[in-house]
Amino acid sequence: MRKLNDQKHCGWCGSTRTYDGDWKSTCEGCDYTYYENPKPCAAAVVVSDGRVLLVERSIEPKKGEYDLPGGFIDMDDSTAEDAIYRELYEELGLTKEMLGDYSYIGSRTVDYPWGDTDLHTLTFYYRFDVEDLESKVELDTEENSQFALVEPNSDGFTFAWPTDIEIINEAMGIGNV
Repeated sequence: MRKLNDQKHCGWCGSTRTYDGDWKSTCEGCDYTYYENPKPCAAAVVVSDGRVLLVERSIEPKKGEYDLPGGFIDMDDSTAEDAIYRELYEELGLTKEMLGDYSYIGSRTVDYPWGDTDLHTLTFYYRFDVEDLESKVELDTEENSQFALVEPNSDGFTFAWPTDIEIINEAMGIGNV
């Protein structure tokens, strides 16, 4: 698997890049300095009647595994909060009015395989409490094949990222198991 710091040539002029440490490089031709930073993401722990919403991924990476809804923060998003509202609408048809207010849980870095490249993401996590959630979900089946409302620490789910379990436990006030 390729890593971002395997890139040896400048994207501006094509000259060789020299690395100073693992994540900083300088172009030998135009002197441009590159910093390999994590890709920003937002994800949600959506809770209804004490159960947590999970989605089964229908696309790679991690197709067929369960995940919290969310995704990359786009250049058009003004904030991480804008991104999570957008993602919940795109993936689940949930509007800002349906979701209401959120509470910020925290952030984590996550290794994210993208094709043959190993990206690093920095994900911001939010909790939403929504009544009668199941009747409001309109699943986009291009990204997710199904959704499930599950009790925290339920068995039978393969999580795409182990950090999801940590975040669910933190959001629900459960010690890590």
